[in-house]
This record gives sequence, C-alpha cells and structure tokens, in this order.
Amino acid sequence: MNKFTFDGSWNEIKGKLRQKYAQLTDDDLQFAEGKAEELLGRLQSLLGVGAEQLQKTLADLKLEVEDAAKTAHGKYEAAKQKVSEIAGDLKTSAAEKAEQFKEKAGEAYEDARLKARSWNDEGEAYVREQPRTAMLTALVAGVMIGLLIRR
Repeated sequence: MNKFTFDGSWNEIKGKLRQKYAQLTDDDLQFAEGKAEELLGRLQSLLGVGAEQLQKTLADLKLEVEDAAKTAHGKYEAAKQKVSEIAGDLKTSAAEKAEQFKEKAGEAYEDARLKARSWNDEGEAYVREQPRTAMLTALVAGVMIGLLIRR
C-alpha cells in the first residue's frame, strides 16, 4: 500500500478526521516536520486501527478533500465565465445606449441650431421690412439697459 504523504491539504484532512472521530483533539493531530511516523503511530493507537486501515482512511479523506477542491474550482471557473459573459453583455449594451444618446444629442443640437438660425433670419427680415421701428425699439432698449446698469 502507498504511504500517506503530508502535504498542503493536511489542514482540511485534520478537519475531516475530527468530524469522523470526535475523540481526536488538535494536539492529537499536530504534525511536525520529520515526525510523520510518530503522528501515524499516535493515530493508530487513539483510533484502535491497524497501519493499513489508517493509511486507507487517510487516503480516502485526502481524495474527498481533493474532489471538493476540484468541484469548488470548477464552480469558481463556471462563475467566472458567467460573470465574464454578463460583463461583455453589459459592455455591449452600454456601448449601444451611448451611441443612441449620441445620436439624440446630435439631433437636439441640430434642432437648436436650426431654430436659432430661423430666429436670426426672422430678426433680419423684420429689420429690413421695418427699419424705423427696429431702430426705435433698439434705442429704447439701450436707454433702459443703460439706466438699469447705472443704478
């Protein structure tokens, strides 16, 4: 049988061991570099199982932890892909809305420009048709503005 190796998943395996065997404490599961055999012997003694049975239990728990990690990673990748798709959709939608607003703003600007041009043309036509009235109106308006400013 393959010998159990202590690696980065030991903390998760410790949690699974505590769930399965409530009598184990943190001190019972404390791993120190170079003392793996001591830990395995201590676990055999506390659990009342043979070396092969303990190796099998640890290997099974390690597989559970690895499968859970793969599942979590798969879910993470799927969520990441979904977020990426949604972000792409939002970006496309925002670009379309921006283009619509740009077109509407251009139309509003053009309408305002045409109205201003029309008012200017109407004003010029009025001055050409009735120059005396336009001059008199401008003179009265100028005097009133002068009086208001003077105060």
